[in-house]
Amino acid sequence: MAEDAIKLRGWFLENAGLEAQSLPIIVRALWMMDSERWEAYQEEHTPNTLEEGVEFLLSYLEATIKGTAAQVNENADSTLLPGKCDWKLSY
Repeated sequence: MAEDAIKLRGWFLENAGLEAQSLPIIVRALWMMDSERWEAYQEEHTPNTLEEGVEFLLSYLEATIKGTAAQVNENADSTLLPGKCDWKLSY
């Protein structure tokens, strides 16, 4: 999974300036790679702007690369709440 995260991070950084278009693609890929881990990590963070979303995404990728991404919390409610960033709905 770390190898995939490295590739995704590289692709995302190569597309600087296209964050609004790239973010939903990366989110979908991360969700497909490990939906439980992605949703658990997402529950701990609530970015409100595109810039915060980019920081959130890059921190998740770094944590995945380092093997420190959030562990799955089986009791976590993964329901998407109104008011969260639209890009979260992309997966």
